[in-house]
Parts: sequence; structure tokens; C-alpha cells
Amino acid sequence: MKLFVSCGDVNGIGLETFFKSLQSMDIFDHELILCIHPKTLEESGLAGPLINNTVVSGNHVITIHPCTMYSPITYGIATKESAKLAIESLEISIHHVYNKKADALITLPISKASLRQYDWDFPGQTEMLSAYTNQAQPLMILFAKQFRVALATIHVPLEKVSSMISKDSLVQTINILHTSLCEDWLIDQPTIAVLGLNPHAGEQGDIGNEEQISIIPAIDQCKSLNINIDGPFSADAFFAQKKYQNYDAVLAMYHDQGLIPLKMISGYSGVNVTVGLPIIRMSPDHGTAYDIAGKNIAHFESTKQAILSAIEFAANKA
Repeated sequence: MKLFVSCGDVNGIGLETFFKSLQSMDIFDHELILCIHPKTLEESGLAGPLINNTVVSGNHVITIHPCTMYSPITYGIATKESAKLAIESLEISIHHVYNKKADALITLPISKASLRQYDWDFPGQTEMLSAYTNQAQPLMILFAKQFRVALATIHVPLEKVSSMISKDSLVQTINILHTSLCEDWLIDQPTIAVLGLNPHAGEQGDIGNEEQISIIPAIDQCKSLNINIDGPFSADAFFAQKKYQNYDAVLAMYHDQGLIPLKMISGYSGVNVTVGLPIIRMSPDHGTAYDIAGKNIAHFESTKQAILSAIEFAANKA
């Protein structure tokens, strides 16, 4: 397998977690290509010397695909140079994977606020992938071990969530989720739980009507398509009673509804995968963590699992 890795914000913890991950793993027969400016990588001090466009980390040889934008390393600080390098690395990496020059893409964390200051017009990397691969409705799934949570809406203000949830959009999302469980995880007849949007899943319309108007009709339609699906569940009781253990995946209505329990359950091992795209994309489930960047204390398990999961997904699709 050939994996392309975008460097993310080099002033955060992304590069540290990437090289720590490699140093913790046994050698494997897969090619890793890191898209970064060579001088920036050299300044980080995280890998051996660059020789013939390769560096060594642990038991692994990493190919360096050079970017033209150089960014000095200034840990913990968002800079114009690091933002522009992150954008260039993303664009190059997406292009190579989309054009089948690599089997999967791993995106290291970016600072969204930093990038948006420099003409980057996307709420997050997921939306950029959607635009660059001409896929209108990508689906973000966060997972750790056997717990998977998908998001009906992604990087949107809470006040806009309700208007973005409809029966048709939910049916499409559930179908994408079901297909991914079957094809990416190779689960036969997967089971899906759907959370409600409102407290107590709306109390039959007494606390909001999104469940009655959109969520329940979407579930009923998916059942008619022979998808094993239940809900809507009240999110608090669902997680408190560990009902997620009875399902292959959970569909949350908005970002924090799904990510808070995922991060509490997964610790430092959560992975973000974007499905419904013509490419495989994995990312560690954390941000730039400027507050600890450059201190060599960042946990690397999430990035390690992103690398291993990208290899697994690519093998399942081969």
C-alpha cells in the first residue's frame, strides 16, 4: 500500500505524533509519503537526515514529497507560513490520492482558524475533500475499536443544525453509513442506532418536532430498505446505559453529540475517517494542541491507529 500524508500545521503536534507512531510500530511493507517542505522537516528535528528524498524514523523509510512553501518551526504559534504550507500539502496530497497515485490519504491536524485567515474557504478538511473530489455529501465517522459514531451534520453552528436535518438527507447519510460498514469494515448485516436531536428524543413532539418530521420517517424508510436500524434514542440515556455496545455504529445529529462520548470512551485512540468519497481519508481525532506543541509529550495512539486503519481500509477495497 502507498499512503500519502499531509503535514498539517507544522507548529502543532501533528508531526510529533506521526513520527512517534512510526517509531512504535514494527516495520511493514507499505510506502509512506510525507508532503512537506524539506527544510521545515529538517528544522523539526523529528526525523533523520534527508537522503535522496527519504528520511528514516524507527524501522521505517519515509519518502518526502517536497512542497514549495517553507515554514519555519515556531511551536505553538499560528503563522502565515505554516497555514500556507498546510494548504499546499493538503492540495498536493488530495490530488495524488484522487488520481490513484496512492491508496489512501492521512491528514495531520490543521488550525482551521489560521487557514481561514489566508483565503481558505472551508469549515474543515472534510469539506475541502468534498469540494476537491466532487462529492456533495461526505460522511464523517469517528471510531475507536468497536465504537463508531457518524455525524449527520459536521462543522456547523448549533443554531443551524435543525434546518440542515431532513428526511431525505438522513436517508442518504444512513445509506452511506450502511455501505461503509459493509464495504470498509466488512460487517455483514450491520446494525445502526440513530440519536434524537432534542432532549428525550423530543418526547413525541412535546420538546421539538424534528424527530416526528424528519428522523423517524427517515428511520422507517431505511427499515423498508432492509437496513437494521433503531431509534431515535435519547442521547444521554443511550450512552449512560452503554447501549452503543449493541450496535455497529451510531448516527449523531451534530458534532458534539457524537464526539464527546467518542472521546470519553476512546481516550487517545480515536480516528476520523471520511466516507462517501472516491478516496480513503483518515485523520487522528485531535487538533493542533498548540499548548503542548514542541514539548514531546503528545500522545500518538490516534495517529498510529489512523495509519493502521488506512492500510486496513485500502486492503478491504483491493
